Amino acid sequence: MKLNSVSLKWRDQLNKQLRVLFIGTYVPKECGIATFTSDLLNSVSGGNNDIHCEVIAVSDPSENHNYSEEVVSQIERNKLEDYYRAADFINHSDTDVLCLQHEFGLFGRPQKITFLLFYQE
Repeated sequence: MKLNSVSLKWRDQLNKQLRVLFIGTYVPKECGIATFTSDLLNSVSGGNNDIHCEVIAVSDPSENHNYSEEVVSQIERNKLEDYYRAADFINHSDTDVLCLQHEFGLFGRPQKITFLLFYQE
Protein backbone atom coordinates (compact mmCIF):
# COMPACT_ATOMS: atom_id res chain seq x y z
CA MET A 1 0.00 0.00 0.00
CA LYS A 2 1.43 3.34 -1.03
CA LEU A 3 0.73 6.30 1.20
CA ASN A 4 -0.62 9.26 -0.71
CA SER A 5 -1.37 12.88 0.07
CA VAL A 6 -4.87 12.02 1.34
CA SER A 7 -3.57 9.48 3.87
CA LEU A 8 -0.92 11.96 5.00
CA LYS A 9 -3.31 14.91 5.31
CA TRP A 10 -3.15 14.88 9.13
CA ARG A 11 0.66 15.14 8.86
CA ASP A 12 0.34 18.29 6.78
CA GLN A 13 -1.56 19.88 9.62
CA LEU A 14 1.34 19.12 11.96
CA ASN A 15 3.94 20.06 9.35
CA LYS A 16 5.98 17.03 10.36
CA GLN A 17 7.38 13.98 8.60
CA LEU A 18 6.09 10.55 9.53
CA ARG A 19 9.06 8.81 11.20
CA VAL A 20 9.27 5.04 10.82
CA LEU A 21 11.89 2.93 12.61
CA PHE A 22 12.59 -0.64 11.52
CA ILE A 23 14.35 -3.19 13.74
CA GLY A 24 15.74 -6.36 12.19
CA THR A 25 18.62 -7.66 10.18
CA TYR A 26 19.43 -5.41 7.25
CA VAL A 27 21.34 -5.46 3.98
CA PRO A 28 24.15 -6.06 3.15
CA LYS A 29 23.61 -9.09 5.43
CA GLU A 30 22.45 -11.93 3.24
CA CYS A 31 19.29 -13.33 4.79
CA GLY A 32 15.57 -13.23 4.09
CA ILE A 33 14.68 -10.89 6.96
CA ALA A 34 17.41 -8.42 5.91
CA THR A 35 16.11 -8.36 2.35
CA PHE A 36 12.51 -8.09 3.54
CA THR A 37 13.35 -5.19 5.89
CA SER A 38 15.12 -3.36 3.06
CA ASP A 39 12.27 -3.96 0.61
CA LEU A 40 9.69 -2.88 3.19
CA LEU A 41 11.63 0.31 3.98
CA ASN A 42 11.88 1.14 0.28
CA SER A 43 8.18 0.48 -0.22
CA VAL A 44 7.13 2.59 2.78
CA SER A 45 9.38 5.53 1.94
CA GLY A 46 8.80 5.21 -1.80
CA GLY A 47 10.61 8.48 -2.48
CA ASN A 48 8.01 10.29 -0.38
CA ASN A 49 9.55 13.25 1.43
CA ASP A 50 6.72 13.10 3.99
CA ILE A 51 8.12 9.83 5.39
CA HIS A 52 11.51 9.41 7.05
CA CYS A 53 12.72 5.83 7.62
CA GLU A 54 15.54 4.60 9.85
CA VAL A 55 16.86 1.17 10.87
CA ILE A 56 18.31 -0.43 13.96
CA ALA A 57 20.20 -3.37 12.49
CA VAL A 58 20.50 -6.66 14.37
CA SER A 59 23.80 -8.45 13.81
CA ASP A 60 25.93 -11.34 15.04
CA PRO A 61 29.15 -10.66 16.98
CA SER A 62 31.21 -12.12 14.13
CA GLU A 63 29.69 -9.79 11.51
CA ASN A 64 31.08 -6.46 10.40
CA HIS A 65 28.76 -4.88 7.84
CA ASN A 66 29.19 -1.55 6.12
CA TYR A 67 25.60 -0.32 6.51
CA SER A 68 23.97 2.48 4.54
CA GLU A 69 23.05 5.82 6.11
CA GLU A 70 19.52 4.80 7.17
CA VAL A 71 21.04 2.50 9.81
CA VAL A 72 21.17 4.68 12.92
CA SER A 73 22.19 2.02 15.44
CA GLN A 74 23.06 -1.66 15.76
CA ILE A 75 22.13 -4.44 18.16
CA GLU A 76 24.57 -7.29 18.65
CA ARG A 77 21.98 -10.03 19.07
CA ASN A 78 23.40 -11.69 22.20
CA LYS A 79 24.49 -8.47 23.93
CA LEU A 80 21.82 -7.44 26.43
CA GLU A 81 23.17 -3.90 26.89
CA ASP A 82 22.61 -3.25 23.17
CA TYR A 83 18.89 -3.91 23.68
CA TYR A 84 18.79 -1.43 26.55
CA ARG A 85 20.61 1.12 24.40
CA ALA A 86 18.17 0.54 21.52
CA ALA A 87 15.14 0.85 23.84
CA ASP A 88 16.55 4.09 25.23
CA PHE A 89 17.13 5.39 21.69
CA ILE A 90 13.52 4.56 20.75
CA ASN A 91 12.06 6.09 23.91
CA HIS A 92 13.94 9.36 23.31
CA SER A 93 13.30 9.55 19.58
CA ASP A 94 10.37 11.08 17.78
CA THR A 95 9.51 7.78 16.09
CA ASP A 96 5.85 7.49 15.10
CA VAL A 97 5.87 3.86 13.90
CA LEU A 98 8.08 1.01 15.11
CA CYS A 99 8.29 -2.01 12.82
CA LEU A 100 9.95 -5.00 14.49
CA GLN A 101 10.99 -7.87 12.22
CA HIS A 102 11.08 -11.22 13.98
CA GLU A 103 11.95 -14.84 13.42
CA PHE A 104 13.00 -17.40 16.00
CA GLY A 105 16.69 -17.09 16.79
CA LEU A 106 17.05 -13.57 15.41
CA PHE A 107 17.25 -11.80 18.76
CA GLY A 108 19.42 -14.26 20.66
CA ARG A 109 18.56 -15.69 24.06
CA PRO A 110 16.52 -15.32 26.13
CA GLN A 111 14.12 -13.91 23.57
CA LYS A 112 11.39 -13.03 26.05
CA ILE A 113 13.71 -10.66 27.89
CA THR A 114 15.05 -8.94 24.79
CA PHE A 115 11.56 -8.35 23.36
CA LEU A 116 10.23 -7.01 26.65
CA LEU A 117 12.89 -4.31 26.70
CA PHE A 118 11.20 -2.66 23.72
CA TYR A 119 7.85 -2.53 25.51
CA GLN A 120 8.98 -0.66 28.60
CA GLU A 121 7.64 2.87 29.04
